[in-house]
Amino acid sequence: DSSIMPWFNTQTPLLATVALAVLNFCLLLFLFREPPRLTSAQKRAPLSLLSGLHSLVHAFQRPGLRRVSSVFLLQEMAWGAYFFFVAHFVMDRFDASVTDASLFMAVMGIGFCISFALAMPVLTKRFSAHAITSGSLLATAAFIVVSTFAPSMIAQWMIILPISVAT
Repeated sequence: DSSIMPWFNTQTPLLATVALAVLNFCLLLFLFREPPRLTSAQKRAPLSLLSGLHSLVHAFQRPGLRRVSSVFLLQEMAWGAYFFFVAHFVMDRFDASVTDASLFMAVMGIGFCISFALAMPVLTKRFSAHAITSGSLLATAAFIVVSTFAPSMIAQWMIILPISVAT
């Protein structure tokens, strides 16, 4: 929106990405030190395009990981659907502008930062991973239900931060 940032145009994200890539390259070039070579006994299997799929299959073969993997797979699918459609939802249901939807998504990102920087360090000192995960999934589901039936855009603004922190 040129009324907010007149210098921002369609090339700005591309230029920002290029700048970050150059910065990453320079940091890698000057700060990264190659680890010592592994002995033949320590060598790992070569990487393959199917290694992710192999890991997923392996996780579902182990009974202890199957339940956790299933829960997180369903959670990621649900969250992905919410994340993909929420901007369209607020634009359609509450006639929010593209700018409002973008700011709404930015507040969601701030919630993620608050969660990782502030909430998680406090929670991990006081609760088990199981309790945190269970509480997080329950809270996220409850907040999304509230969001679905919220009567106004103001209510959406009030609920998006708790949703993203809980997630």
